Amino acid sequence: MDHRALVALLIGMLCWSVGPAQAAESNRPAEGFVINSAADLRTLTGRSVAGHLLVQSDQLETLHGLEGLEYIGGDLSIEHCDSLQSLAGLHHVKRIGGSLRIRRNPQLVDLEGLRSIEELGSSLIIERNDALVDLKGLRRISRVGGSLRIQFNRRLARIEGLERLEAIEGQVLVVGNGSLESLVGLEGIKRLKGGLAIERNRALQALGGLRRLEDVGDFLRIKRNRALVELAGLEQLERVAGNVLVIGNARLERLTGLGNLSQIGGSLRVEQNDALVSLAGLAGCESIGGDLLIQANSVLPDLEGLARLARIEGLLLIIGNSELQSLAGLHRLDYVGGDLLVVDNGALLSLEGLHRLSRIRGVLSIFGNSALTDLIGLRELRTIEGHLFIQFNEKLQSIAGLATLERVGGRLAIRANRNLPSSAAQALAERLSAGGFTGEIQIEANQP
Repeated sequence: MDHRALVALLIGMLCWSVGPAQAAESNRPAEGFVINSAADLRTLTGRSVAGHLLVQSDQLETLHGLEGLEYIGGDLSIEHCDSLQSLAGLHHVKRIGGSLRIRRNPQLVDLEGLRSIEELGSSLIIERNDALVDLKGLRRISRVGGSLRIQFNRRLARIEGLERLEAIEGQVLVVGNGSLESLVGLEGIKRLKGGLAIERNRALQALGGLRRLEDVGDFLRIKRNRALVELAGLEQLERVAGNVLVIGNARLERLTGLGNLSQIGGSLRVEQNDALVSLAGLAGCESIGGDLLIQANSVLPDLEGLARLARIEGLLLIIGNSELQSLAGLHRLDYVGGDLLVVDNGALLSLEGLHRLSRIRGVLSIFGNSALTDLIGLRELRTIEGHLFIQFNEKLQSIAGLATLERVGGRLAIRANRNLPSSAAQALAERLSAGGFTGEIQIEANQP
């Protein structure tokens, strides 16, 4: 091996073996300063740190010794400090050019030592601090240049302390805080450029702290908050540019609170909410830019809350809602841009509510709806650009509701509807063929 290559290899191995611990020996890495001990606290005597400041120690109980510090140009990260109980010592810091990260400090009870911070250039991350009970030490922060993440803080019961926070450039994620009962503290937020996720907060009962929120950018996700009964607190919300997901909230009964939401730029998914009895909170929604998925809401009886919905740009999927009896709430819907699937809704008696649809730009599948007897709700339908599947609908007796259907662009399958006369299925196939249909036809296992 060339001696220069050997030297380079040895240097590389040495740098790799040094790693963070030895690189911190001088506590002055190129990007900033690392504090591992009380001696390191005494070393940092200036009023500012140009780069990042990392505090990572299993010995420190406070940060006394940093009282002269006022500005941090990069990130302030306080992480994996097993004995840290207080942030006392940082109370003169007013501005952080990067992110503030408080993570995995199991003895930290409060954030009072950060009471002078007014602005963050990037994100605010409060994560996995098991003893933390509130955020009152952050009460002067008015702007976060990145995202706000409050996640997996086991004893955090309140997020009061963020009342002055008005501008957040990124996302807001409130996730997995097992004791959190309220979002009071977020009242200053009116618009979010990023998304909002409220997920897996098992004690959360209301969203009242979001009462000034008007506009959300990327997404709105409300998932698996098992004590949440309604969405009151979102009454000012008018627009979500991306997806809206309401999924797996076991006690959620109504979507009350979304009444002013008129425009959803992405998809709307309402899934696996076992106590949901009404979609009435969506009464203001007029258009959905993506898909509409109503799935596995086990006691939902109807879709009445969608009375103003006229247009769905993507798919319409109504799947596995075992008590759903009617689609009547869709009575203004006149455009579906993709497939329409009505699948495994065991109590569904009628497709009434789809009567304004004249054209489906994808597949129409009526599958496994064991109580459905007819298709009268499709009486205005003239064109299906994809396939037509009518299958495994046990009590279906008539397809006369398709009397105006003129064109199917894909396959035709009418199968395993044991009370539907085969002659009716054959008559539909012959009529479509006479009009120019050339696709595959599969008619079998219906009533002889």
